[in-house]
Amino acid sequence: MITSTDLFLKTLGVGGVVHNHYGDLIAGFSHYEVGGDALLAELRAIYICLDFCCKKCYDNIICESDCLESVELIINGCDCLVHYFLTLRLCL
Repeated sequence: MITSTDLFLKTLGVGGVVHNHYGDLIAGFSHYEVGGDALLAELRAIYICLDFCCKKCYDNIICESDCLESVELIINGCDCLVHYFLTLRLCL
């Protein structure tokens, strides 16, 4: 049994890389999230990468993820914040 305290203290690793169109590494990152679930970690990784690209004024961005559920949430226009806030609410 996982209690809400156990879930809140659980850390999830978030990471990603940014490559140019030649496949050269531009940047990489890793970050730890406290609480949440795997879907939240995937959505956070996508957000961090896209935020980085926007701040660098990159255009023609191709975003890849191995998490079909996160991709479907984004493509279908679902508000990813709903998942985020529901996950946080479960942790409190």
